[in-house]
Amino acid sequence: MDLKLSADLEARLHLENVFEAPEECTRREEVLGEINEALQQWCRARSASKGIEEDLDPRCNLYTFGSYRLGVHGPAADIDTLCIGPRHLTRAEDFFGSEWTGYEGSFYLEMKNHPGTDQVVAVPDAVVPELKLVFRGFEIDIAYVCMGSYVSVPEDLDVCQTTILQNLDDASVKSLNGCRVADQLLRLVPNHDAFRIALRALRVWAKERGVYSNVLGYFGGVNLALLVARVCQLYPNAAPSMLVYSFFQLWDAWQWSTPVMLTPIVDEGHGLRVWDERVNKAERFQLMKIITPAYPAQNSTFNVTHSTLHVLKNEFKRGREVCAEVLMSKKRWESLWEPLPFFTMHKHYLQVTIAAVSEDDFKKWEGWVHSRLRMLVQGVETPARPRLAAPSTSTPRWNSFRCS
Repeated sequence: MDLKLSADLEARLHLENVFEAPEECTRREEVLGEINEALQQWCRARSASKGIEEDLDPRCNLYTFGSYRLGVHGPAADIDTLCIGPRHLTRAEDFFGSEWTGYEGSFYLEMKNHPGTDQVVAVPDAVVPELKLVFRGFEIDIAYVCMGSYVSVPEDLDVCQTTILQNLDDASVKSLNGCRVADQLLRLVPNHDAFRIALRALRVWAKERGVYSNVLGYFGGVNLALLVARVCQLYPNAAPSMLVYSFFQLWDAWQWSTPVMLTPIVDEGHGLRVWDERVNKAERFQLMKIITPAYPAQNSTFNVTHSTLHVLKNEFKRGREVCAEVLMSKKRWESLWEPLPFFTMHKHYLQVTIAAVSEDDFKKWEGWVHSRLRMLVQGVETPARPRLAAPSTSTPRWNSFRCS
């Protein structure tokens, strides 16, 4: 019965268009290969300009993380990448470059002039500084870390070793964290095939039910993957259909004051702040605690608000009830992710309009505003009188018009 339900689930996911066609997968790999080649050429040229001899073989490594690394990306999904470069090529001066020098010698300029680049935007001041590319039709985010130990970064460098974090700034640690968490998660999950099918289904559920936006205090790709991974650990031989049902059954009953962990928290002693509510008083009051498995352990859902927690609990309950009916053949899988009628659910709505003079400026400004909408939600919430403010996860779009 479980195998039949799992086959039905996978067939439904194909109809939902969450799997990428083989030819698109090949194109994606070719694009990543082209980006990597551009990085190596830039690394050699920039190193030569700094007097680094060619026989030292200056090179950098390109890693992937996020949905692509976990194997659950869909058509047109973006690719999260990290470049680890040698000690003499810094993020600010060499990777992003300076406006005062016309970005001369920077990787930003290299990609801006590349014939395959449709669009490039530098975001050097973000929590994780990165280049946002549209390259041959694919959206690619590239973060950069300068590794002080190497002139030539080894091809087999293991990002999961903790010594790699020594003497790095906070932005570099956060940049590495995406790769380290993804790799550790895959090492801790017993059945990758079942995990991926269940996670694909739950990503569809989260997006259609309006609870997929880490910035707004809902789930992002990482914390949703961590919850599914924990279910896989508890039920290592379960079929994907039972993993989905167990997901809702477990998290509907969970007391969220209790942390969710894939592995015990260990402080490796490199001086980085590790999540520990016994030591850090503010962490005791976080409403949802889903802890990342790589050092330094962090709460991936620190920004959940009273409103978004209320919404998530309701969706867990609804998901458990719908899955129970699916298992009894009373409903089909698509009932689980029936679209949320957000704009008919509430009595009052607050709209935020974002305006900019160009599409590039809009993208930067929208990202800044979007990252602070959670504060607006918290401002509307009233602790004294129960009043919730559920944010919509619909994505703002650039519409060009001319003012007369």
